[in-house]
Amino acid sequence: MRDFPAQLTALWLVGMAGIVLLCLMKADGLLIYTLDDPYIHLAAAENIIRGTFGINLGEASSASSSILYPYLLAITQAVGLGPWGAAAVAIPAAGLSVWLLGAILNQTLPDPVMRWLVGLAGLFGLSAFALPMTGLEHSLHVAICLLALKGLIDLTRHGQSPWFLILAVVLLPTIRFEGIAMAGAIIIAQFALRNRLAALIEAALIGVCLGAYVLYMNSLGLPAVPSSVALKSEVATSLADGQATDFLGRILDNLRATLGLRQGLALTALLGLGLLIWALSRNARDFWVLFVLLATGSAHLLAGKFGWFGRYEVYVIAVSIVGVLWLMRGLLARRPQIGAVAALLITFISLPYVELAIDTPQASRNIHDQHYQMHRFATEFYAAPVAVNDLGWVSYQNDAFVLDLFGLGSEEVRRLKLAGRYGADEMRRLAEAAGVEIVLIYAHIFPDRPAEWEQVATLTAASFFANSGTVTFYATPAADRARLASALVDFQRTLPPRVRFEITP
Repeated sequence: MRDFPAQLTALWLVGMAGIVLLCLMKADGLLIYTLDDPYIHLAAAENIIRGTFGINLGEASSASSSILYPYLLAITQAVGLGPWGAAAVAIPAAGLSVWLLGAILNQTLPDPVMRWLVGLAGLFGLSAFALPMTGLEHSLHVAICLLALKGLIDLTRHGQSPWFLILAVVLLPTIRFEGIAMAGAIIIAQFALRNRLAALIEAALIGVCLGAYVLYMNSLGLPAVPSSVALKSEVATSLADGQATDFLGRILDNLRATLGLRQGLALTALLGLGLLIWALSRNARDFWVLFVLLATGSAHLLAGKFGWFGRYEVYVIAVSIVGVLWLMRGLLARRPQIGAVAALLITFISLPYVELAIDTPQASRNIHDQHYQMHRFATEFYAAPVAVNDLGWVSYQNDAFVLDLFGLGSEEVRRLKLAGRYGADEMRRLAEAAGVEIVLIYAHIFPDRPAEWEQVATLTAASFFANSGTVTFYATPAADRARLASALVDFQRTLPPRVRFEITP
């Protein structure tokens, strides 16, 4: 029984190694993540080492949705791990999540067969195979959430906070801003369970961390809410702007949208199941586990996002699955066969993550064939200031200026978009000021673009999670046409045969 967490983790590791190997094969021997976003963090990390908090050297911007993650990646870049740096964080974090799942199941399911059935289903409930290959902070977020949940469970059992609970609660908001809800709920639970000193320490340390972050952003002339959050979350934007009426309206809109999604309904059902199970047992100490589940899940339903390789909601799905299993432990001990029903339920909830695990190698190829090739063109064939709408690979390991037309890495673009004053004239002005010579964008996203940007080529590859399968190359008036024409021909010769590159006559 004691070996179960290690055995489950070892089994996961074999599967994870297989996923990585398939990704390497699909991406011509390179480790390529399934999204472009991790390369934004990697680009920020390499500039942190060189003294800039941003994507372009000397220009401050807040493209990361995590306080801590770029600094963790900066360590990996400093020791020379390069693109493997994100995997060096995400894969061990996923392994920790699996081990924690096994440890909690050890306390929940006495029957070994049922424990294995639920454990195997739980691997997909954590998205333990697909999520690490996104190369983002979400695997670490899941691990810290489960560590905090285990600490809370130990507190309810023994009446004292384990040391790691304090660490996990403080880390939650610094890894993902969504962690504030779970951290706050656990602090309240600790007060109620008479662990007030630990709760006060956690609240004080979180206040110091968030306060220091806000002061640092202010010193750089940046808002407290990162660009990635402001541009993707209308709830966060209205809250940051202090628009109370608008904030409430956005929350209701977000909830309506959430309840129309498969995983939104799954999360709602999990929370309802947890409430029903607790109502049948009325265990006073279990109430605080339920309270944390309800607070974390409700906050995500009201203000969180779902989707985009399942990475936004997986933390709350994982916490809810494991937490509900804990609340069911008495029932599972009396009737072990219910474990099979629980395994089926977890499998059904996890089906989207099963599909993502299957799709992961092809998604890796997609990023290789599109975003990595854009990076190659902008760094090896026509090294010059460039404008893009997908910032990651083009900006990573590229010292030339990159103008982000979407706004994650370019603070002025972000401000113009949020103010509703962003169009062709603003694009032209920003591109001219930065000396942009080439533009690599999805044309349909920018129908109102400068007329003088001349299409020179298109790159088309299979599209899994990119906004489009076709990237259009434009030349601005600042481009060296002769050098550009030669670069396009040379670049065309080096592309994988499955990528179609058409030079505009």
